Amino acid sequence: MASSFGNAQQTGRLNFMSIGARSDTIANQISVVVPVFNEAENLRRIIETLQAFGISAIVVVDGGSQDNSVDVARNSGALVVQTSLSRGRQVGAGVVATQSDIIWVLHADSHFVANPVAEILAACQKNGAGALALKIDAVGLSYRLIELGVWLRNRLWHLPYGDQGCFFLRSVYDAAGGYPDIPIMEDVSFALAAKRQGTPLRTIKSQIVTDARRWQRDGVWRRTMRNLWLLFRYVVLRHDAKLLALAYQPESDNSLKCD
Repeated sequence: MASSFGNAQQTGRLNFMSIGARSDTIANQISVVVPVFNEAENLRRIIETLQAFGISAIVVVDGGSQDNSVDVARNSGALVVQTSLSRGRQVGAGVVATQSDIIWVLHADSHFVANPVAEILAACQKNGAGALALKIDAVGLSYRLIELGVWLRNRLWHLPYGDQGCFFLRSVYDAAGGYPDIPIMEDVSFALAAKRQGTPLRTIKSQIVTDARRWQRDGVWRRTMRNLWLLFRYVVLRHDAKLLALAYQPESDNSLKCD
């Protein structure tokens, strides 16, 4: 899909007026990258949701799924890229397959409270990058407290995780060196690199809803404390991400997802 943003990659900012007011025109300037592993159950729904938003450039990057994720993606109209399993490597391969000036990275189990596309465009015009506000698909005070903690982490340090649907201009992606080829903490690494380049990933008001299955499986506070310990080890102690992935990832969790 050819870009219509002119010199956006050189300036790092977009000319909003050049796009026009139609939401489908706006949506067609966004390419979505969805890294997956055994996500057939969620893929059709997320692709249909994005298509309902008017987004047609959807790249599904499969990391060797053993279910029918690839068939579901192709039959739903997405471009499929296949690579070995590593979230960072999958995102990087997906970005290479895109042509749009705005790239939006999503997890397959994401839902939305409302269409966030217009706000994503405005955020890219203003800041160059950002992420959506996290909402967990579960009832209970503990989940609301986790959401508050995520909001504070983003507000204070601009460190959204991948389940917040990070988006950015291609120029921001390139300046930050892209997503590193690591199986875990690739989202944090990219956010830190973008911030060092002067483009922190600021959270917008639009919400993205993520599945509560991992908190429910592992225990809400056990999962939360493990995530915080992982973040501390990676950011402060500078432990190697590949070694952290071995310790972090239980055998039953095939998505390499840090919530």
